[in-house]
Amino acid sequence: MKVQCAHPDAVPVVSGGQTVAGLCPGCDGQLPAAWFTCDHSDTIEVTALDQRYPQYLCLQCDATFAGSEPVIP
Repeated sequence: MKVQCAHPDAVPVVSGGQTVAGLCPGCDGQLPAAWFTCDHSDTIEVTALDQRYPQYLCLQCDATFAGSEPVIP
């Protein structure tokens, strides 16, 4: 999965008073509901060779997001 966004403007999707997911208007990405409560402190880097920005997978909320500094200038 190629993600080039850190999802800073993600908005919650609420149904029945509960956050059920998230949407990022910056990249049209869908995020798990846990994105909003997770501190993303347990991540692994999953960057592929052809990706300009580092990619991270959060092991707590299972979301993928990009770092802000390019690995390929």
